[in-house]
Amino acid sequence: MKKDKLFLFSMIITGLLILVIASVMGYEAFFTNNNNTVSVKILLEHAQWLEALFLLLFLNLIGSIFINKLYSRRKLPLFMLHIAFIFILVAAAVARYVGFDGKMHLRDGETTDYIISEEDINQMVIFYGNELIEQQKELEDALFLAFNESTR
Repeated sequence: MKKDKLFLFSMIITGLLILVIASVMGYEAFFTNNNNTVSVKILLEHAQWLEALFLLLFLNLIGSIFINKLYSRRKLPLFMLHIAFIFILVAAAVARYVGFDGKMHLRDGETTDYIISEEDINQMVIFYGNELIEQQKELEDALFLAFNESTR
């Protein structure tokens, strides 16, 4: 059992995870040029298997810090490198789950206070007497349907 844990945090697994993730990101760049962004979001950006790879890399980096005792003074540069990658993965997770996609059109010297969301939102405004009732619903099914229509 201990050997299995050590293998999970080995440099071989770390290198393999980084190689697979880099290959997927490279494929995504070329795939975006040849296809529409809706299909890229469905197949790659919102894929749970890619999130699982990032989680495995995150756990691998944390485990390798403790297995290889990178927190010692002699191995401080390696420790800082691992911590930097961990911060990058945490920032990517925060951006993925808290942020949203949108467009802001700016020309030279121009300022604006609005953004156009990339998400399909159905908005309904209802006036009930003097009260304003507003409802929004994300249409994730529209993204799926648009992909199915484009693949026919």
